[in-house]
Amino acid sequence: MKKTFIVAVILLQAISGLKGQSLSIIPNVLSLNPLDNSSGTLSITASGVEWSIADNSGGWLSFSATSGNTSAVVTVTAAANASELSRSANVTVSGTGGVTPQVLVVTQNGGTLTISDPVLSVAASANSDGTFSITSNTSWTISDNADWLTLSTPNGSLDASIIISVESNPLTIVRSAEVTITGNGLAPQTITVTQEGSAASLSVSPSTLTVPATANSSGSFTITTNTTWSITEEASWLSVSQASGSEGGTITISVDANSSTSSRSAVITITGTGVATPATVTVTQDAASASLSVSPPTLTVPATANSSGSFTITTNTSWSITEEA
Repeated sequence: MKKTFIVAVILLQAISGLKGQSLSIIPNVLSLNPLDNSSGTLSITASGVEWSIADNSGGWLSFSATSGNTSAVVTVTAAANASELSRSANVTVSGTGGVTPQVLVVTQNGGTLTISDPVLSVAASANSDGTFSITSNTSWTISDNADWLTLSTPNGSLDASIIISVESNPLTIVRSAEVTITGNGLAPQTITVTQEGSAASLSVSPSTLTVPATANSSGSFTITTNTTWSITEEASWLSVSQASGSEGGTITISVDANSSTSSRSAVITITGTGVATPATVTVTQDAASASLSVSPPTLTVPATANSSGSFTITTNTSWSITEEA
């Protein structure tokens, strides 16, 4: 019986050939990358037959045409392979008239995603940058957890070089961020970006202050810094609103009354941790206006010899007395 069947098939093929019926395909093997919509072409040569396409991919393959009655070029398209493992499917092209079915084996590669280095260091200054490489055969996206860095591109596919650019680091300490590269269904890759700390700096503005002579007169200056600081002042007649801190801010000074007709000055010294030269603010308090008063303004003394009385002179200037009696 088996021999009879084989003979029948051979005869059927021979008869088809005699009728001019034929069906062939090129290629028989097709390899696709894991990207979504990756595609290849299948050339079908058909003579005197109607053909149709079936596959066992379960839906991840699609075709620009699934049937016809003449030779044709069919585009075979694959959905993204969200796995590190490759996958395969058989595509069967069948024809009428007893021609032998043709089989195309489609293999879609699994995704790969690697990075050049898991650590990247950049300088403290603004617009400093660093580069890392992505080696991949699939699509990918990049995310980060810092608002002080930017990426040359947030997504792409296949191999790429990515530039990371940073804002200035205002701190004296190193700061870091995580950059995560996620591939299509693949294990994420992470890069730790560290930015160096800036050199300690401290400045004040203005560096001179002038306040009135009256009590509780005040003025202010601003400290700009990225380090801790402390204030020293040696004048007993002035006080500061804050003696130390860890960030910049506005400092208010307050003074006692200056009763002298001469102005007076004091130097406030602001020292920053890690800063070689302290900053200074020179405070000058205006002189008081010259004043003189007596109390009481009138005196009555007895008629006897050597009687006396007294009055008080209150003044902030030199004085002399003249009398006309």
